[in-house]
Formats: sequence, structure tokens, C-alpha cells
Amino acid sequence: MFIHRGLIFYIFFALAVSSCATKPPIMTRSTSMPSSTMIEPAKAVSNDIKIYDLPKNESEDPRKVGSYAFPNAGYEIGFSNNWSVIPIARDALDGAYQKYKEQSPELADFINGYSNIFLAENSEAQYALFAVDSSPERLAKGKTVGLFVSQYTDPKRVAVPLDEYVAIFLNDTSSQLDVKNVVQVFSDTGVPIAVIQSNLKQQNSSGQTVYLSYILINTGKAYLEIVVQTFDPSFDVLDYLRLTLRSINYIELAQPSPTPQPAWGQTTVFTLNHLSDGKTEFTDTTNGYRITFPPDWYIVDYSGGTEQDQKNADSVANYMQSSAGALISSSVQKVGSNIVSIAYADNINQGTWNGYAPHVDIFNPTTLNAPFDAEAFVRGLVKRDTGQPNVKVLQAAVYKINDIEMSLLVEVYKEPNNPVFIYAVGVNFPAKNSIIPLSMYYYSEKEKNNVLDYFQPIIDSIELVK
Repeated sequence: MFIHRGLIFYIFFALAVSSCATKPPIMTRSTSMPSSTMIEPAKAVSNDIKIYDLPKNESEDPRKVGSYAFPNAGYEIGFSNNWSVIPIARDALDGAYQKYKEQSPELADFINGYSNIFLAENSEAQYALFAVDSSPERLAKGKTVGLFVSQYTDPKRVAVPLDEYVAIFLNDTSSQLDVKNVVQVFSDTGVPIAVIQSNLKQQNSSGQTVYLSYILINTGKAYLEIVVQTFDPSFDVLDYLRLTLRSINYIELAQPSPTPQPAWGQTTVFTLNHLSDGKTEFTDTTNGYRITFPPDWYIVDYSGGTEQDQKNADSVANYMQSSAGALISSSVQKVGSNIVSIAYADNINQGTWNGYAPHVDIFNPTTLNAPFDAEAFVRGLVKRDTGQPNVKVLQAAVYKINDIEMSLLVEVYKEPNNPVFIYAVGVNFPAKNSIIPLSMYYYSEKEKNNVLDYFQPIIDSIELVK
């Protein structure tokens, strides 16, 4: 039989919510790969999996959700703003537990109960990501929803067709699950997905029933087993995770995207791609450039109307641990119309002052009327700012990275009645027929000479793309 780690996790899930002080033990089962003649499925599904068509709201674009890419396993998967994706790392899991233990003890216990499981060595399953629904209605007791993705890369397993895999899976789980429904759906790019909905027979010490769903996908490089668990009997995985299911895509077999509609201004579309190492790629697909932000940076999309911008800002602010979250949520209407996105650092120990945090403003590109001359451009910036009250130019240079020449201007200034130094790092570089301006800000109570080092990884990541 296959090892299905999720099959035994429901026991841990039930135990975890009964006591946050005790972490569950690791359980394993020996396994062997069965041949098709050995299978006696609990439910005949090989030729009888119902096809369920996911409803499509044309105002929703699954390409615009935060996408998490796993090239080694050959897929990417997206989550809407109300989902918090927690990296499989001790600090991240412990931080999430601390964040939610007052707001939602049930959710905190869920995270606490799984931490050791995710971090334990496992020769067969690889835990790709862990996600929880952090929307207010799902933080209430009895409404918790969480999921995790396991990847299995054994070639013998990957060679099994999806319908046969479902049959084996159901055979393995027949004594533990009360299967309600087995259906097949397809993502927007044609990826076949098997969804198994069930009622778990066992209850935890509080008398709560665990409702379980499994999502099975063969990427060609790995089998994915996505386990979705909740205490809410009204939760419908096909409805609530509809956008995530629609977003799943083979990375190597991606279909050409339709011509995108402008997302900001009238000329540019950008995408966010969350990488498996926690970094986030910001790619301007029209002007052809990419910037990569470190794992503790979060990006707010200001490309929509005020209502959508506020929703985006609130989503990021709710996830941040630093005091900058409150400022982000309350400052949407103060963001200039020429700013399309702002990346915020969520570092509670460095560069945060009275709710401010290091951030990078990404502006609408400016159309070039002549070839971009980085040296002439930075000289003009120095001439503009030299002699301004309370402003000191610290550095002006032409910087070259990834064969791109860009102007670089570092300044420090103080606003009236402001007790901190504000460092502004301006970067301008060409992409296609545009100048792309970035403004980077850092706050400190002491004057520093090495503030550029803080932003260097972001600047170094800038690259042109086709």
C-alpha cells in the first residue's frame, strides 16, 4: 500500500485542538507498491468518477491570486487573499502559533499540533506548504479550516494513472473514512484533479467531528495529496477552494495565457509569484522586468479601485506581525495614484518606527522619449535635490546588475518634528521603452552609512524578462 500521511493526520488534528500543550507523535506505516490486480477498492471509481464543473465567475482571474511555484514537482498553486500560507520552518510555524493563540485558540492549536509533523524527516513525503484561512469568520470556534500539501516523487507512484490512484487511496482509507463524494474537476489550464470528500468517524475530546477532504493530483513529476480539514459541517471544498482548484497548473505544460487586460494605468500588467523558499517575484509582464523580494516582505497591489485596494491592504496587514500593519491598513487613500504596488518589510526588530517599516514603492513606468542615459539621469536627480532643506545626498552612482545600467541615488532627510532619519534610495532603470522608478525607504533613530546594504538583495534581483 501507499503511505498516505494525511490518513493518520486526522487523529492528530482531533488531538491537537484538545490540548495545545501536547504535540502529537509521529506515526508511520510500512508500505509496498501494489499492482492493479491486488487492488480491491472500497468504492469502484476507476471508470466511474463523476465530473464536476467548477463554476466560473468571469470577474475572478485565478492567474491573479498569489501563486506558489514548485518547479521540482512540476506545478504551481494559488490562494486568495484570505488564506495565510505559512512556510514549513520552525520560526514561521512558531510565529504563526503566537499570532493566533489569542485571536483564535482553535487555529493556534491546529498549527501547534502539526509543527513537529511538518518538520520531521520523512523519506517518502515532502511537505510543500501549510495554509490556514485567516478570514474573521474562519477564526471563530468551530469554523477553523486548514490544509497542507504533501508531495510524493517515487517514480512508481507517479506512473499510476489518477483513476487507479484514487482507487488505491480509497482502498487504503476504507476503515478510517466515511466517504461522501468522489469527483473529478479540471483547473482552468486543464489539469485533472480528484476530490474526495468525507466525514471522519472519530471525534475529539470536545465532541467535535473533523470533516476531511483530499485533493489528488499527478503533476507528472510528483503526486500531490492536499488534505483539507475543518470542524465546519457546512464547509464545501469544491465551493470554497474553487479559485485555488482553478489556479493549479503544470509549470512545464502551461498553456498560453489569454491577452491580459490592463491591471494598472492603461499599459501594464503585473503578476506575483510566491516561491517555495518564501521569496516573492513581482513581474511586470508588459514592460518586461522582474524584482524578487525576501521572505519577510509582503506586497500590496494598489492597481484596482479604492475598495479593492483597501481589501488588498487589509489582507497584508492582517498577516504582518510588525506594527506596520495598522499603518498599511489605514493609509490606502494616501497612496499616490502613480504608485501601483508597495512592498513592505515585516521585520519587527529592524527599521521599524511608530508603525513605519522599510518599504519599496513601485511606480507606473514613464515612457522614454530618448535612449536612457543612467549617468545623465542621476546627475539630474542630484542637481534637483542638492541644497533642499533637511536633505543630504549620501550617494549618487550608476549601478550595473544583470547587464542593466540603472541610476542610484541615496539620500537622508528629516521632516519637521520628526525624530527619525528617513533614508530614501531611488533606483531607475530601463525596460523596453520605459523608465521604471523604484523608491525605497528606511527609518532609523540613528544616522547610518550602510542603509544601502539593507536593500541590496532587492536591487541585485532586478532583471529584464521577455
